[in-house]
Order: sequence, then structure tokens, then C-alpha cells
Amino acid sequence: MKTNHHDAADDENRLQSRRSLLTGGVATVGALFLLVFGRVPAASAGSDGDVVLGEVNAETSATEIRNDAQAGTAFVAAASGGFATALRSVVSGPASHAIDAECTDTDGLAVNAAGGNGSSGMGIKGTAGGVGVYGLSDLGTAVLGVTGEGIGVFASAKTTGTALHVHGKTLLQGTTAFTRSGVATVPEGAQETTVRISDLTNASFVLATLQDVVDHVVVEAVSLNPSANEFTIRLSGPVSGPARVAWLVLDSS
Repeated sequence: MKTNHHDAADDENRLQSRRSLLTGGVATVGALFLLVFGRVPAASAGSDGDVVLGEVNAETSATEIRNDAQAGTAFVAAASGGFATALRSVVSGPASHAIDAECTDTDGLAVNAAGGNGSSGMGIKGTAGGVGVYGLSDLGTAVLGVTGEGIGVFASAKTTGTALHVHGKTLLQGTTAFTRSGVATVPEGAQETTVRISDLTNASFVLATLQDVVDHVVVEAVSLNPSANEFTIRLSGPVSGPARVAWLVLDSS
């Protein structure tokens, strides 16, 4: 009996096609099963720890951002608009810190802030009912201010406040200028000169020193008149020519 090879081949092809369809169907059902029942739940913004932009993100534990790369940056906050603030931190609890920055490397910086190229830009602005900016260092420099042509550290006080309070040894290097100082001139033949200056009080006192050599004449006394905002430098005798006297006003605490 002669076998029909074409019929046998057709049967084999149809069998393989059915097997392929069956295998594909099983795979599709398995994929659907995994998709529906076995997939990882999608992240839900604000409920599983992610930070939502433009919203208030409340948390009861710390959030840590790390970058262990050499010279890497862990967090960048930038603002380019006028009067903009790149990073604002607010706390209200007692003995709290708006920003607590620590650097364990002796050559590192805990906070490196730049105020931009404008003369009115500020790198760090600290506002608080207690201490606005607090720097602590056991061995190095707690607060360092460096500038090219501007002011390294500027201290200002309103009304009766104190702009700068230094406790402990003070070292001044370089030129130091005092706005409540100057040089007055005693006219020829006179024995005294009066200087007017604002904010003179009963707690004020004046240091005065002759800047010219005058035979047998010295600074005898300085009398204050706070109500008129003036003081008078008196010499021990009249001068034969104009004599300059340097003066510096200080206040006792």
C-alpha cells in the first residue's frame, strides 16, 4: 500500500499549530494572572514615603539623602526668581533647630551657601526668636565670613539691641575703623575744642590723644554734654599753633 506523504505532512503541521496555540494561550493566561494577582502595587503619591512637589509632606521620622561619591552633592535647592528663597526651614518647638548641619572633616564645610552675584543676595539668612545663626566648633572656626570686595560678616541691631556681642578673647587683624572716632583741631591760641556726635549718652566716655607735639601741653580732660550730643576736649594750656587731637567714643556696658 502506498503512503501519501503530503497528507502525513499536513497532519503534522496542523498538530504543531494546535500545540503552539495551546502553549501561547497558557502563556497568555499566566501573564494575565501575574499581572492581576502577582504584580507589585504601584506607588501612591504621598502615602508610601515619597515626596510630593507643591504639597505639605508630613513625617514623624528623619529623611536622609546620601551621596557617597567623591565631591558629590546630596541635595540641591535652587531658586532664580526675584526675592526668591531656595531653601526655607521652619521649626516651632522649644530648643529646636531650623537647620542642624554637621561636618566631621576638618577641611570640610557643614553649610556652603552662595547668595548669587548681586550685591543684595544672601547666602544664609537666619531668623528666630532666639539665635538666628549658630555656629559651634571644638577646634576650628565656628563661623567664617570671607569676601572679595564686600563685607565678610555684617551685624546689625534694631532700636536698643546689640549688633555684635563678643564673649572671650578678641583678636583684630588688619585695619580697623570706628565710625565714632575722628580727629579734632584746637585752633591757635585756644585751649579747647568741641566735637558734635550723635547718640552720646551718660554711659559714653572719650579717649583723646594729641597728634602733634606741643611743648608743655597735654590733654587735660574731656567733658561730655549728652543732651546736646557733644563733648569738649580741653588741653592743659593754650597752643601756639593748630593742634590735632584724635578721639574715640566708647560706651560702658
